[in-house]
Amino acid sequence: YITWLVFAIFVIVIFVTINYFIQNNIDRQKNYLLNKANNIANKISGEVNLDALQNKYEVGLVYDLAVYYETDINVYDQYGKLIVSTNPRLFTEKFTSDLMNPEVFKQFKSKMISSSVVSEKIADLNYISAYTTLIDNDLEVRGYVNLPYFSNREDLFREISQYTVTIINLFVLIFALAVILTYYVAQRLSKPLILIKNQLSQMKIGEKNLPIDWERNDEIGLLVKEYNTMLSALDSSLDKLADSERQGAWREMAKQVAHEI
Repeated sequence: YITWLVFAIFVIVIFVTINYFIQNNIDRQKNYLLNKANNIANKISGEVNLDALQNKYEVGLVYDLAVYYETDINVYDQYGKLIVSTNPRLFTEKFTSDLMNPEVFKQFKSKMISSSVVSEKIADLNYISAYTTLIDNDLEVRGYVNLPYFSNREDLFREISQYTVTIINLFVLIFALAVILTYYVAQRLSKPLILIKNQLSQMKIGEKNLPIDWERNDEIGLLVKEYNTMLSALDSSLDKLADSERQGAWREMAKQVAHEI
C-alpha cells in the first residue's frame, strides 16, 4: 500500500512539475519579449525620425537593434502597413501579410492596449509575437513595433529533463525508504501472527496449554485476548468433562458392586 502510494505521488508530482515548467516558460518568454519590444520601441522613437523611417532613409538603427537584441524586428506605420523588416523574405515571398495582425491593430486603435503579446501562425509553425506602439514627442502614435519569437523547445525540454531527473532521484530514495519501511511494518505485523500460529499448532487437547503473553492493547492484543479467553474456556470445559467422566466411572463401579452383592 505504501509503495503504491509513493508511486501515485511520484506520477502526480511529475505531471504537475511538467505543466508548471511549460506554463512558467511561456509566461517568462512573453514578459521577456514584451520588455524587449518596449525597449526597442523607445530607442526607435527617441533616436530616429519616424518620417524618415517611413521613407526608408533611416533604417540602419532597426537592423542594429535587431543584431543587438538578437531578434527580428518589424516596423509598421500608423495604418498597420509594413515599413521595415529585418527578415523581409517572410513578406516578399508571401509567407505572411505585410499588414499587422488585424485584431491587435483594432485593439490599438480603440486604445484598449498599448502593447500586447499574441499567438500567431505561419503555415504549421506556431509562435508568439509582441506588439507595442511607437510614440512621437507629442505622444501621438506614429507606428508599431513587432517582435516575433520562435521559442526554443530544446531549452524547455532540457530544463524539464534536469528537474525531472532530480525528482526521479529523490523519489527513488523515497521509494527505497518506503520499501524498507514496508518490510519493517510487515515484520512487526507478522511476528505476533506467527506467534499465535505457533501457539495454536502446539495446542493439545487434554494437556495444559499456556496463554499468550501480549502487553500492548492493540488489534493483535484483542486477538490474543480472545485466544486466551477461548483457551481458558476450553480448559474449563475439559475439567468439567473429566469430572463428569470420573463421576460416570464411579456410578458404573457402584452398579457393578451392587450387582455382585
